[in-house]
Amino acid sequence: MPTYNYRCKLCGFEFKVQKKMTDEGPSECPNCKKNEIEQILNPPFFILKGSGFFVNDYVKKKEEKHKKRKEKSEEERIKQKRIEKELKNIDFKRKPIV
Repeated sequence: MPTYNYRCKLCGFEFKVQKKMTDEGPSECPNCKKNEIEQILNPPFFILKGSGFFVNDYVKKKEEKHKKRKEKSEEERIKQKRIEKELKNIDFKRKPIV
């Protein structure tokens, strides 16, 4: 059976309850006996290992894609510098027609 965490809004007391998903949660705080409790949501306690999961496959592909983009942008930057250097060496002044 799953364990659910609850907290009292008034006194701040936190407690755990084992219950079925279909059962209703507790109606009062075991500490102050008031009817002001809320369920605390926690992340799941399992790790997805192996291929076919977002963490294992998609993230790596995204990192590789980013690395390729970075390499391409570096190549483009080098090409742009080369073009700018060549343009500086060209004389664009008009020569008189004879």
